[in-house]
Amino acid sequence: MLCSIIKGNSMERYIYSLILLSASLLLFANVKVIDTAGCNLAIVEETDTNTYSLTSTSKAPNWFSGVFEGLDTINPTTFSLCMDGTGTPESPGDVRKWEGLWPVYTYGKYWDYSTYIYYTKNDDGYWVSSDPFLIGDAKLAGNGKTPIQNVIRAEFAEEFLSEDGKYWSAWAELQDTHTNTGSNTFFMTHQFNSPNVSIAMKYPYCYAYELEYMTKLEKANIPGVIVHEIGKSEKDNEIYVVEINDPKATVEELKERRVVLIYANEDGDEPDGCWVVNGAMNYLLKGIQGEDKEVKKILSQVTFIFIPFFDSVGWVNSTYGAMAYDFKYKGYDEYHRPEILAYTSFINKWCGYNKKRLDVVVNLHNIECNEGPNVMSPLLDTLKYNDILSLNKSLAPAFNDFSIDFKTVWLEGYTDTRFMGWISKMWGSIPVLYEINSRYPENRMNLAKLDNLGEAFVKGFYGYFASDEYEKALPSIDYTFSNQTKAVRGFIDNKILTKDEGLALYYNLEKGFYFPNSN
Repeated sequence: MLCSIIKGNSMERYIYSLILLSASLLLFANVKVIDTAGCNLAIVEETDTNTYSLTSTSKAPNWFSGVFEGLDTINPTTFSLCMDGTGTPESPGDVRKWEGLWPVYTYGKYWDYSTYIYYTKNDDGYWVSSDPFLIGDAKLAGNGKTPIQNVIRAEFAEEFLSEDGKYWSAWAELQDTHTNTGSNTFFMTHQFNSPNVSIAMKYPYCYAYELEYMTKLEKANIPGVIVHEIGKSEKDNEIYVVEINDPKATVEELKERRVVLIYANEDGDEPDGCWVVNGAMNYLLKGIQGEDKEVKKILSQVTFIFIPFFDSVGWVNSTYGAMAYDFKYKGYDEYHRPEILAYTSFINKWCGYNKKRLDVVVNLHNIECNEGPNVMSPLLDTLKYNDILSLNKSLAPAFNDFSIDFKTVWLEGYTDTRFMGWISKMWGSIPVLYEINSRYPENRMNLAKLDNLGEAFVKGFYGYFASDEYEKALPSIDYTFSNQTKAVRGFIDNKILTKDEGLALYYNLEKGFYFPNSN
């Protein structure tokens, strides 16, 4: 436009265009993206009034988020995000996977613990907080149209209220979206009431939230709950593992309990699984504190280990697969990320030193919105193929409120370069991977439903450990566990295992890796 005006040799038009250009640049300068850990959106240009072209700085095809300041609160704002250049050459970003996607947004602080607390109305008409660390009347948040809270300004609170008026969260959905497959571009439009807005493909799970949650959990001193701080990440973040068991069980009784480990965020740009793990923990925590009979029954038979935030560094950079395949031999003196050594050391001490069981390892990922339903199990480990099929058959009834697909298989193979496969090879556990999809167009899940899915996993595994399917898998689990435990104890008792002698092994217990039977 500016070039045509200049060619027209009209000085008045030229000066007028400069004024308009300066005004648009000034307006654009007022809209900015705040550099925030876990966010990967940047503004390329303002293509029209209140229309912004975005790019993914991490090139992740399955995640986007950004914290914006200075947006127009009078007129609608449109964002466009082109998928070209995202993903990998083998699997490039494809906007067709985003058809039907409703991202989420909030006016609250992206990194605040309170931004992720939701409220539901009870039968008496009172709002009840989801915060598991509030007890009794402290959980109540009034009986008005919206709950009493300090995240969203009162005049905007109804914007975040569910249609039935019984659920409130500081996150709402962006429903005016569409795709252009020709340009491989995703569009979202909304009339925002606040100039400061955080937008994400799905509910983010932040390290700041994790840190505050774990701090609260440690201070709560809930019986049967142990927060293990097992080390620090490459970026000096705390690495947490949560153990929840029967508070009245003896040490010897706990050694006989069935054990399931559930972890999420193996890929740093996939937060759905984090919220499922969070929901599983919340269900058990609330049950212990409220002396729930069902939770008491579950914990009398099963011990749970949770890692809700497996790769906090990958999350900071919004990167896929940063640590997913690093559980493999690199040589004794080669570099391993501290997280790898912390996790493997924890497992070796759990099983090898303490002789505690580890029957099943669950690895939670997430897919793009129309790749599949709420829960899938598309990756089958070759070593435990039939055991995984039987496990999924047993678990399926627990997911009646969700859309599931346990028949479609995308990939079969050995998974021993992943954490779950490494544990399986080392200790005989059944490794199973699930893809979670909170944005599935036919059954979108809010934070409450993700909590419910975590509860379903807990109940499902309780049922599995009492099933014939588990009894069939048990000899294989016990055989490997027993042999490896004897091998570990033999090395420890005979004082054979040292750093220098570890050259003849895969790795050693002190540093993490350890395969006494490896070549």
